Amino acid sequence: MIKYLKRLLRTKFIIRPQKNLIIDLRRLRKYKLKTIGDNVRIIEGFTVGGSENLSIGDNVFIGGDAFIDAQGEITINSGTMIGTRFTCISANHNYDGNSLESIPFDNKLLVKPIIINENVWIGNCVCIIPGIEIGEGAVIAMGTVVNKNVPPLAIVAGNPMRIIKYRDKQTYFKLKAEDKIYNKLYSNKEFDIIEQVE
Repeated sequence: MIKYLKRLLRTKFIIRPQKNLIIDLRRLRKYKLKTIGDNVRIIEGFTVGGSENLSIGDNVFIGGDAFIDAQGEITINSGTMIGTRFTCISANHNYDGNSLESIPFDNKLLVKPIIINENVWIGNCVCIIPGIEIGEGAVIAMGTVVNKNVPPLAIVAGNPMRIIKYRDKQTYFKLKAEDKIYNKLYSNKEFDIIEQVE
């Protein structure tokens, strides 16, 4: 416990009420996460169940109103950016089969771990079902229901989810080698607004 609190106190917390961006040290202590890295930013409204099974790496951002149910292990690796209203659930109810004891489901939970690898960008309103692994550098478009594993560097969208294309591998690994991780470089800065020309 002491080791965990020391790590928590070394973490950079950013509190900017004018932007509604808040990490409350007391709330994170209450959650007792399995592990938490440095420079983790979480917007208000974060809810987690089974927090002792949740691991968060360095330089992670989680948007507002995120709901993570970690009945099974959930790992969010370093450099991951997650949009608002994110839902991630690592267990499902037992609702079928000869062992079913009540309907619509019984009191057994079917638990499957979720792994979100490094430098993944997850858009707003994304849902991840139990047992999923998202590959390194993948992009998950807004509103996607992730119902199968996502390959590294894939850009996926939709419900049902489908692969749209892949990120440029050479550019990705060049920026990674140079340690150009968004949350490391820009965590205290505003976006540069660029007008898109068609």
